[in-house]
Amino acid sequence: MASLTETVVIPRLLLDTAQRLSVDLTETLEKLHLSPEFFKDMGNRIPCWKTRVLLEAALTRTPEKDFGLEMAKETKSHRLGLIRYLTATCPTMKEALEKLNRYYRLWSDAHIIHTVYTRKEVFMVLVVAREKEREWLGAASVAALGGFYNGLCQDTRPIPLSSVSFTHSSPGHEQAYREFFGVDVTFHSKVNEIVFPLDLLEAPMRHADPELNALITRLADLELASLPSPTNLVDFLRMEISASLSEGEPSLTDIAQRLGFTPRTLQNRLKDQGTTFQGVLEDLRRDLAVSFLADERMGVSDVAYLLGFSEPSPFHRAFRRWTGKSPSEYREESRLRRTR
Repeated sequence: MASLTETVVIPRLLLDTAQRLSVDLTETLEKLHLSPEFFKDMGNRIPCWKTRVLLEAALTRTPEKDFGLEMAKETKSHRLGLIRYLTATCPTMKEALEKLNRYYRLWSDAHIIHTVYTRKEVFMVLVVAREKEREWLGAASVAALGGFYNGLCQDTRPIPLSSVSFTHSSPGHEQAYREFFGVDVTFHSKVNEIVFPLDLLEAPMRHADPELNALITRLADLELASLPSPTNLVDFLRMEISASLSEGEPSLTDIAQRLGFTPRTLQNRLKDQGTTFQGVLEDLRRDLAVSFLADERMGVSDVAYLLGFSEPSPFHRAFRRWTGKSPSEYREESRLRRTR
């Protein structure tokens, strides 16, 4: 995940929020070797881990505030780069959401956003890698979804939400969340999402301009094509599967639900990246098996259960298929190589 990057628009939003709250992040910026000049060029991208370090520093300095929610509020007066102009000049909210889904990587590789339509509602889902709960991860999710919502309200009209959910635990400040979103917010949910009525999709965008939108779309296509091939969905999928292996054999349906996709949508997204759910599962199990077997304190049966196999024999067959050797043979050969 270290290679993931995002536009400087995001850390600029973070830094402007910190300045509004009188939080000095100069020392952190110096440690990250980030100069003020770097953030002036909207075309620059920054490693996602550096934004995370900045966010963690801001959180430690604002324990009495909900920094993620403050970042979401900051989008009212903040320049959000090419993708903001791209969505704002669309004819309707529906087209704006479609553009956001397609070009979200121009903002960040660290998340995936997609929209699900039902007969009555629209679900705007933010997918992040699942790991042990971190305060910064919750704040980033609030800032992202809250920022999208804030931007849509500015570019169309106030949007009455049906519900709002986040996967992290409640940080408190429930009243502040209700005032911002207009509804009670559910925490510790399965997905990060905002939900609103389907009929709002036809709401006109205030700055609709078809000719300008066509021009910006061409620029967005060029910028998107210049980015490295997307791998973050596979990274997120590997993390989600890894976190689930101790519960047994992961299923496509369960993992898709945890990522906020339908099984068919997840399969199609993976197909676009030249892989499959079973392929990712096999590759992850093989990589973990090799790593676990290097630790001789772990028995082969322990490794099998850690990889989600119900018993050792299926693991033996799978490992021989991956490497041409049994787990014990592989471990012995590895031991001999280390002693030479």
